[in-house]
Amino acid sequence: MSYRAAETITVTRKGVPTGGYDSGGYPIVGADTTFPIVRVPVAPAGSTEDPQTLGLWVVTGFTLYLPYGTILLPTDRIEIRGIPGWQVVGDTTASGYLSPFSGKKAGAVVSVKRAS
Repeated sequence: MSYRAAETITVTRKGVPTGGYDSGGYPIVGADTTFPIVRVPVAPAGSTEDPQTLGLWVVTGFTLYLPYGTILLPTDRIEIRGIPGWQVVGDTTASGYLSPFSGKKAGAVVSVKRAS
């Protein structure tokens, strides 16, 4: 699907254990993997603060509209609009809307927040 105002986000996924152990007995972890996801509509998510009182609307997260079948892990770190350090809220392994009427794979809606 094509969107007029879609963006590219960058995902960094932690490396997986290689099966080996270092001299201290700790598992050796492979290098992190970084990959882009293109044509992603991004919507800011704001705080629960009253903008009338404060005069500002603070962005505390984003909603991402991802292609169907995209899986993001809770340990992934996401860069959005050049700002690194975002993480997925919840579990996306079963996300994705499949229309029961047309069978069309519409995509997945994912919330992200600042990584803690």
